[in-house]
Amino acid sequence: SFLDGTTKFERVLPGADRMYPDTDSPPIPIEDKDIKTLHNKLPIEIHERYAQLKKWNIPEDSHSYILRNNLCPLLEKIIIDLSMDPIFVGTLFGHTLKHTEGHLEQSPEIEYEKVYTLLSYLNKNDLDVAISKSVIPLIYRHPEKDLDSILKILKYKKINNQNILSQIPDLNRKFNQIRHSKNARARTNWIMGKLRPIALGNMDLKALRKIVENETLSSQEKIRT
Repeated sequence: SFLDGTTKFERVLPGADRMYPDTDSPPIPIEDKDIKTLHNKLPIEIHERYAQLKKWNIPEDSHSYILRNNLCPLLEKIIIDLSMDPIFVGTLFGHTLKHTEGHLEQSPEIEYEKVYTLLSYLNKNDLDVAISKSVIPLIYRHPEKDLDSILKILKYKKINNQNILSQIPDLNRKFNQIRHSKNARARTNWIMGKLRPIALGNMDLKALRKIVENETLSSQEKIRT
């Protein structure tokens, strides 16, 4: 700048007359260990993440959502820290969370770390993780509520396995009175429909279904004899 208030460029603007790199700046040496440290912090390549999802057997229809939102590091953290089944975790994000996000009336920024917090809470309180599929939509619709309050909205109550299983014989007898189909699957589905609200969060639903199926077969054998 000059005393009369005018200015001019001290050097030529970028173009054919400008040399690169900047010759006025001294070179800055970088140690090999610094380069290695930075290299180790680089994100894993997308093709490696895709191969990881395949190795975990996570369904293909979950891949795009997980990769698009860079959720592989969080999945890995959950799987390792909480000893979770990769398929369950992958579909929890790629199916449940994706569906929830798509049906929110408003579109707040999704805090994916809430899923880790939820699963950690379920582990700590010895709740079956299947309940997370019912909890996740409520977490994002009621962000002001804590997890204890969310469980109250679901009307969750702690019930031991024996109390749940003890209801199967009575439900079997009731189905015999109202049944319209001799199909064993119809009986199992009806009984599971009655038990699911109290079993959710208290015991593994797949294990419960297997027990109900065995009880159903036993009941039908008694009817035939």
